[in-house]
Amino acid sequence: MSDLKDSDRVIEVNYKKVTLFLEFNIPITFSVFPTFIIRSVLGKELRRMSCILPRNRCDTCSLSRTCAYSILFETPIQKDNDILPGRTRAGHPFVLYTPTGINEATDSLQLELTLFGRAIEYYPYMYQALIRAGEKGLFRERVRYSISELAAQDNEVKTGKWTFSNDSEKRRSSLEIKFITPVRIKIKGRYTEKFSAIDFFNTSWRRAAQVTALYGKCGERFSYFPPNDVSFESKEIKWIDLERWSSRQRSKMKLGGFVGSLYLCGELSSADMSILRFNEIFHMGKNTGFGLGKVRVE
Repeated sequence: MSDLKDSDRVIEVNYKKVTLFLEFNIPITFSVFPTFIIRSVLGKELRRMSCILPRNRCDTCSLSRTCAYSILFETPIQKDNDILPGRTRAGHPFVLYTPTGINEATDSLQLELTLFGRAIEYYPYMYQALIRAGEKGLFRERVRYSISELAAQDNEVKTGKWTFSNDSEKRRSSLEIKFITPVRIKIKGRYTEKFSAIDFFNTSWRRAAQVTALYGKCGERFSYFPPNDVSFESKEIKWIDLERWSSRQRSKMKLGGFVGSLYLCGELSSADMSILRFNEIFHMGKNTGFGLGKVRVE
């Protein structure tokens, strides 16, 4: 019989989801994915605001574990860590999303920003960085914007909490899972849109386990087994490639992923449903900090 306390069995992470409305001074058209641009200017302004040793590299800076820019955009971890062994950087503790697409003319942009774990306390830095970016303007034309309205979940600025359920009791379910922005998942070392229901749940669980271990509370690690009696009734997804300029590598990079819908049918437990809920809040797959991996379950 286990002598662990109930609190030692909890797997959870706090988050804050805020919606910002950016109003441009003239109509604007994004020739690249809008969140790529927003993330870029956010990082630049945040570094200007936060860094007091600009000549130092983040990975060698003694202040890297307290600096807002480093924590949010570099996210250093010890190389001998138990979560991502051998790696010195973790996935960033925020995700972005906007419904505005490429080549859509608009005079405003709705931006969803979700921060989790320790990153929540750095929200004022992110907000101020967005204001400064708007004062300087976007693109060569320096199109300026102002933040016209702020809304958060339940119309308040407050945090929510995602908790993993370990209840194995199942019930028959039929769900549509929509991939709103490109989702990048690896199966056998390759990015692909060809995956099974078991692959889908395994990939989702790995990200949930990493996020909670890095940014939340992860007591006794539960063994999660994906549902083996669930199948895709139909899959209507396609692969698309997006391009972004990497200032770090000084070249264009492709960030491909799949979008569309799939229809899931079978016996799902509350554990399975909580993982689907995780995907909705924290996105799914790789490069979520660039605005990728937005998922909606209906």
